[in-house]
Amino acid sequence: MRQTAQQLLADHLRRPPYMSYDEEQRTWASREVTFWPHISLDLTGSTLVDLNLNDMSVVRAIFTRACFLGDACFSGANFSGEANFDAATFFDGVKFDGASFSDDASFTGTRVLRLDDPDLNKGGKGARRVWPEQWIIHPDADDPRRGTLLPSALE
Repeated sequence: MRQTAQQLLADHLRRPPYMSYDEEQRTWASREVTFWPHISLDLTGSTLVDLNLNDMSVVRAIFTRACFLGDACFSGANFSGEANFDAATFFDGVKFDGASFSDDASFTGTRVLRLDDPDLNKGGKGARRVWPEQWIIHPDADDPRRGTLLPSALE
């Protein structure tokens, strides 16, 4: 049921390929188009498994204290307002490559686990973890297998 609900949500948040970023939030909902414009999404405290929100577009997205199990994909996503991932936990792969944030993205207290897994943490082409620009993982001093996402200016 969880996967079905996530897929249904993703299908309605994914903008049509012919629609530009500028057009997507000027569009109004219709029966002819699956895309739901002007959506604010609040998944506070949710457990999300293999979430694929690639190419989604939302006005506001709140993932505070969410747990992301399996891969979490936000490649090409457009956050035209607030994007809040405060105190979220990422267990596996995560991708924000090509994501755009009109407002500041917040990752205060965001936890990243399994830093000792070389398959998850290698960089370059085929990387399984791609964070938004200007964010990096700072390993915990007491347990280097875990870390916190921080703005790169603080590193």
